[in-house]
Amino acid sequence: MLWIISTTYFSSAAPSLCPFPLKRPNLAGSVLMLNGDQSTVPEGLEGMVVAVTSGALHTVALKSDGTVVAWGYNGAGQTNVPAGLSNVVAIASGGDHSVALKRDGTMVGWGNYRFADPPNGLSNVVAIAAKGTYTYALKDDGSVVLWGSECCNPHEKTGIPDGLQDVVAVAPGVGSTVGLKKNGTVVMWEPSNASDAYGEMIVPNGLIGVVAIASGNEYKVALRNDGTVVVWGNKGHEQTDVTSGWSGLGAIAASEQITLGLKADGTIVSSSYSNVEAPKLGGLSGITAISAAHGNLLALKSETPRNAVARAQILDGKIVSLSLTDGGHGYTNNPIVILSGGGGTGATAATTTSNDGVASIYILDPGVGYTNAPKVSIASPPFKPEAAIEVSKLRVRLKVILGGKYRLESSNDFNTWVPAGEPFVAEDVQVVQEFNVENVGRFFRLVEVP
Repeated sequence: MLWIISTTYFSSAAPSLCPFPLKRPNLAGSVLMLNGDQSTVPEGLEGMVVAVTSGALHTVALKSDGTVVAWGYNGAGQTNVPAGLSNVVAIASGGDHSVALKRDGTMVGWGNYRFADPPNGLSNVVAIAAKGTYTYALKDDGSVVLWGSECCNPHEKTGIPDGLQDVVAVAPGVGSTVGLKKNGTVVMWEPSNASDAYGEMIVPNGLIGVVAIASGNEYKVALRNDGTVVVWGNKGHEQTDVTSGWSGLGAIAASEQITLGLKADGTIVSSSYSNVEAPKLGGLSGITAISAAHGNLLALKSETPRNAVARAQILDGKIVSLSLTDGGHGYTNNPIVILSGGGGTGATAATTTSNDGVASIYILDPGVGYTNAPKVSIASPPFKPEAAIEVSKLRVRLKVILGGKYRLESSNDFNTWVPAGEPFVAEDVQVVQEFNVENVGRFFRLVEVP
């Protein structure tokens, strides 16, 4: 699954599947200030950021090495990243504070201390979120901890329903919060003194299969596992009628006035209030993450080629649908698809490309006899095939083009080359072969065969 980071929601696998130490996103890119001053982004961050978040007037970026950089207004110390902070896997920002989640499940906060400092003894945290003057922590048992809300004293758990469990994501909004449960349903809560003038607390009937959530000003957004969105709340806002172009999504984000959707092909769609102009985003491609909070819109853009990712669904022994979870980047032609495993045979599929990524994947033959969803392998963007040799056990790791036919050969003198094993058709972009030392030479080469 593609890691998408947004300050308005967090998502992960079920808490029971989140062992420590935690892992940070590994898809690095460069920060784009979609509606801000790009010149404010510090130098040296190009291609190194795996997550980005924003407060009211400051921005925080998580680097691929687990360190954190912040910039912008510093009236409450919200850009004073604690010295030596490392091993960070996630970040979140409120109006004038920021928090970081470390690999060991502990948290660090800075900025306005009333809202940034975690409760004493808080541990086993697997995800975090922040909004305005409060902060959320999701624990590995599916419980939720809240502190610093403007409606309550710091560290008081006002508004969280008693017995709330099995939560895998939280999206705090203005007054109300939406939570995503591991069964794909959502739950709402709000402080006891809040009002629901716009119907935010009324979850649409039959809303299931939700994989991500976001909160705007007086409305909520849910992303379903089919790449479509459902919006509820203030019907006077255009965000509650997102239809044209809002499909094939892999992530969502919402600020007070604007909603963003990240499509599997690396492009962005947006919706806004009728009196607020959303930034023109149609020319962007290669986007790997989006963030929208406190009126600020951010994205991460990757120029590094990466594989497209898709998944299959079966019914009655046949493949009935294929869906992209990441369109990849760097494609110049339609890549081939190989469907393997799952107990069946005969299934085939094809792709189309757009904006340097895979735009769609579709079934040519549904196959027969599948008992489980097969693995969907999409060929990599163009690269030169190569072989990397692990000498310790003579295990040869081959990087190949999906669907290509190859033969591995070995030699002791670079003059005479003999086959090392039988020719093979690549069913994955990486192939590992092992040999007995006495049966092969000292050097290897990979040869394409007709």
